[in-house]
Amino acid sequence: MKKALLLIFIFLLILAGAVVLAYLNLPQIAKYEIEKNSLQWTGRKITVGKIDLDMRHGNVNLRDLKIYEAGSDSLFISINDLFVKVDIRQLFKKVYVVDQIRIDTPEIHIEQSRNHFNFDDLVKRFAPDKKDTVKGPPVQYFVRNVSISRGLIIYENKPLKNVFRIQDLNFNLPEFCWNAPESQLHLDFKYGKEGKFNLDLEANRNTLAYNASLLANNYDISQYYAPLNTILNISSLQGTLTAKLRIHGRFNHPEAMSFHGFVNLYNLEVKDAGRKPLLSLRRLSLDVDSVDPEHNHFDVNHFILDNPKVNYDQYKNGNNFSRIIVHSQKPAPKAPVAKTTKKDTIDYSNIFTIIATSAKAMAIDALHTNYHADSIAIVNGNISFNDYSTPRQFHYDITKLNLVTSELSDLNEGVVFHANAKLGDSGRFVFKAELHFDRKNKKVSGKVDSLKFLNISPIANYVLENNSMKWLGRKVTVGKVNVIMSKGGIFIKDIKIYEPDGKSQFFGCHYVFVKIDIRKLFENKYTVEKIKIDKPDINIVQNGNKFNYDDLLQRFSSDSAGHADTTRHADTAKTAPFPYVVDSVIIRDAKMVYTNALMHHVLKIKNFNFLLPEVRWNKPVVQPHLDFEFGQGGLVSLNMDINRSTLKYHSTLTIDNCDISQYYAPLKAYLNVNSLNGLLSAKLRLHGILDQPANLASSGSITLSNIAITDSADRKVFAFDKLAINIDTINVKQKMYYIRNITLHKPFVLFDYYTEGNNISNMILSNHSSSPAKGKSGGSSGPDYSNIFTLLSSSLSMLAGDFFNTDFHTDSLVIKDGQFLYSDYTLHRDFHFNISHLDLSTDEISNASSNVRFRTSAELNNTGKFDLQAALGFRLKNMLFDYKISKFRLSDINPYMEYYTGVPFEDGYMDYHSNDSVINRYLKSSNSIHITGIEMGNKVNDNPPYHLPIRFAVSLLKNDKGDITINIPASGNLDDPDYKIGKLMGRLLTNLVVKAVESPFKHLADLFNRDPEDMKRIDINYLQDKLNDKQQSKLNDVQKVLKKKKEMAVEITQVADSDAEADDLGLAFAKAMYYRDTKRHMKDSTLTHRQRKKENRAMNKISSDDTLFNNYLNAKLHLTGNELIQVQDKCRMLVGEKYVEAKVHELRQKRSKAVSDYLIHQKNLDTGRVKVTECKDSIKIQNLSQPGFEINYNVKDK
Repeated sequence: MKKALLLIFIFLLILAGAVVLAYLNLPQIAKYEIEKNSLQWTGRKITVGKIDLDMRHGNVNLRDLKIYEAGSDSLFISINDLFVKVDIRQLFKKVYVVDQIRIDTPEIHIEQSRNHFNFDDLVKRFAPDKKDTVKGPPVQYFVRNVSISRGLIIYENKPLKNVFRIQDLNFNLPEFCWNAPESQLHLDFKYGKEGKFNLDLEANRNTLAYNASLLANNYDISQYYAPLNTILNISSLQGTLTAKLRIHGRFNHPEAMSFHGFVNLYNLEVKDAGRKPLLSLRRLSLDVDSVDPEHNHFDVNHFILDNPKVNYDQYKNGNNFSRIIVHSQKPAPKAPVAKTTKKDTIDYSNIFTIIATSAKAMAIDALHTNYHADSIAIVNGNISFNDYSTPRQFHYDITKLNLVTSELSDLNEGVVFHANAKLGDSGRFVFKAELHFDRKNKKVSGKVDSLKFLNISPIANYVLENNSMKWLGRKVTVGKVNVIMSKGGIFIKDIKIYEPDGKSQFFGCHYVFVKIDIRKLFENKYTVEKIKIDKPDINIVQNGNKFNYDDLLQRFSSDSAGHADTTRHADTAKTAPFPYVVDSVIIRDAKMVYTNALMHHVLKIKNFNFLLPEVRWNKPVVQPHLDFEFGQGGLVSLNMDINRSTLKYHSTLTIDNCDISQYYAPLKAYLNVNSLNGLLSAKLRLHGILDQPANLASSGSITLSNIAITDSADRKVFAFDKLAINIDTINVKQKMYYIRNITLHKPFVLFDYYTEGNNISNMILSNHSSSPAKGKSGGSSGPDYSNIFTLLSSSLSMLAGDFFNTDFHTDSLVIKDGQFLYSDYTLHRDFHFNISHLDLSTDEISNASSNVRFRTSAELNNTGKFDLQAALGFRLKNMLFDYKISKFRLSDINPYMEYYTGVPFEDGYMDYHSNDSVINRYLKSSNSIHITGIEMGNKVNDNPPYHLPIRFAVSLLKNDKGDITINIPASGNLDDPDYKIGKLMGRLLTNLVVKAVESPFKHLADLFNRDPEDMKRIDINYLQDKLNDKQQSKLNDVQKVLKKKKEMAVEITQVADSDAEADDLGLAFAKAMYYRDTKRHMKDSTLTHRQRKKENRAMNKISSDDTLFNNYLNAKLHLTGNELIQVQDKCRMLVGEKYVEAKVHELRQKRSKAVSDYLIHQKNLDTGRVKVTECKDSIKIQNLSQPGFEINYNVKDK
């Protein structure tokens, strides 16, 4: 109150200064003076937006008034509008009358740091230094109509980082004056999120007595989390408070307060530092008749706790309640405290220290208080007890706790308690007791009228969970245990057995029920009427050849210590048989999850049901039944007859549509695949001995359907619609395998060939082996159980090692409508080939027969047909094959043709027939190839591995109908490492092509019944410039070849020695000159044709050795005749070298033109198919014996 009066005084001081300046009619000067001298006057910066003065009516209006924090630009107080109306006339009478004070939208920022506030400097500055002892007449003042509207107070506790906001504050004080100490005021505001406060106060300023009516509605107490957190280590405080109280007291004595009314606290919740609920309640209701702490009088109508909840956690070093008490907090520096009484002082550092110190002050005389309560009640309480101090944690809930007391009073000698509660899931607690007070001797005594605990499951749970590690080596928890001793029933619910780490669950079960015939125990007969296990859940984890239950097997095995207890067995042998009977064992709706940790593989079995009708000590045969679901909808059912003495069994196994996609993970350990899909069905009769897995016999059927395996690119690599195996008898121990038939429907295989392997080899992971597991000695120790596929692989490997020594038989093996897709990506262009509609069937296969006969057929790339009949010896020493390929489209293999030869097929179909026999591994093979309509394309690869003139060879190999027929025999020893039938056929076909090209005239001559040598060349004579009949006849043969072979062209090359022809030409010209100059007597122009022919014969008869001719030459050339010059050279010198060469060139051209013109113009051949050239090969010309035209055929690009 003193602090409030001090603030009012400061405010009035500022107001008075403003009034004085207003009287001087200097608003601007007033504004200037206030802002200039505010630091000097108040120690704070003050600004005013505007001052309005109305001296006639005594009105002062300050707008936008701001008072700042000391030494800071932060606001302490801001007022939007301050209006004061003063009665000016009364001032001259020394009577101070303020008719109205109106404060609109004030905003105040209050900051507290421990016991210090941000207005302490103002309090210190304006506090009087000493009491005013000067006496005088009282100051006459009247203040009316004081109002505050829409106020905002922001309170911040800095150390606690706690902020309170009082908003929409409205205040009304009708009047207070010097001669009337009583005043009335009204205050209302909003506090927190939805809280509303309403206070009406009557106070006497002289006596400081007050009467107040307080109404609080939905006040959110979460704002007190921060101060509470200074003394309690909690993470959350929630709740709302509603109260209606009449309060009486004196301002100068806080403890001298009394009140009555009611207080309700709703939805209280306190969470510890780990955000775990610690304490909560739905409603705390306190109906107060009268409370007067000053006189130690406490009268309560009722005190009700509705739905309280307490979580109590016990630890080795305390509990959760002791842990929340803050011990490490450093004590706050000593600060001034307000004195109350000699008994104690109040600490104002935060709301909870105020409550704590006030409560301590009131509790000093607690034993001497006068108290009364009609009743104290707890409704629907809940206590959660958790014990973490024991090896196995214990959790227990007390729920539906109800407690009511009789009247409590300091005048009564005692109180009666009635309580009941639910213990755990189904237990009950009933309690009635009395407490008696001996106030004189300060003693308390009690009496328990009744105490009942129904259901002992909490105790059983606690014992089991805390001893499970000692008994089992594993953590065990149970939900509920009922033991009905009179009926011999034991009911255990929610059993959980954990892995050795105590975190993961190994076994869980909804409940186990065991019923024992108690009466027969007294007769030393042990009869279990029923064992029922409902919804067990088992998690089996395999890591290599180790399982997660190995520790249990070792703990409970008879030889767990490393040797058998022979003494115990000896004693047992001498005693009478242990008489026991189990009428029925039932397992219902079980689940099993198998995990292979190395492969990240999970198998799930659900809806597992097991029934064992009866087990008796004197009856060795039992007949268990089990069934379960496997995968997505698969059903498995097993009925067994087991002799526990001999361990022999007979069983019927039925599997219906089990999804094998669950085996994807183990398959992926072998193959880099993306998926495995399919269904397994089977109906089998199984017989064997339990402790001898190899002693197994079976019959029945196995069906795999809709099998599909995709690679890492999600392409289907292997699939089939259905594989059906009809088993007559399989006896592993007797090595007997009798299968009626095996049928495979629509198998599919995708094979891709790459530069580095193929898709199948690329899928195989190299870090696994299919060999059997090794023992310590290094030998084979049996199947490898680390993976289902290693188990299959190693088992098949062991069986196959001695397969031909087994007794096997099947009536037939059938494949229907198979497909094989082959792609080669190593070529320049991808090659794809589809073998579809593949069918295969065999005759009987048996170890009694020496071979197996089978037939197969298929469609090749949608056009070709393949048919095969074969007989194979089992050891592949003797074999017979007869197979045909018909209508095979040659262009299908163009990617290979383009890659290896550079020339593709444009058209053509091939029929191929092979008949092969292998006797003692020696092959004799006849192969017939017939090709029709073959057409070759243009060259597409200039640098193929094999430079074969394929187009030319094909043209040569065609018969007169345009077909090719080839017969190729082959033979060889299959055991020869250098002999491969495929490579042999390739070499034979290559040699055929090469030989055809190397000797094309043989094939051409056969077509026209000619001598091959006559078709190779056309002889000519030097100085010849026209074709004779014989030469034209040979050109006619060329025309016939080109007409027959439309794709062929011819190149005719003139091969002649220019020097030899020049010698002949020079000699002829020189003889003509000699004859003309020495023997002719007539002019050339007058010669008749006959005379000219006669002269030519005469000139030809002139010998080059003729002396007269040589003398003529020497004379013409001015030679002596002693020079060593050949006659031919003298002739060429005489005629002129250049002239002779020109004439020779002219002759050669005439001959070539004559050949070209004859074929093109007379025989009407296309100019593009005829080419006449001259030989430039000097060596060939030097060795020439006869000039002529050489004929060469070829095939050119289209």
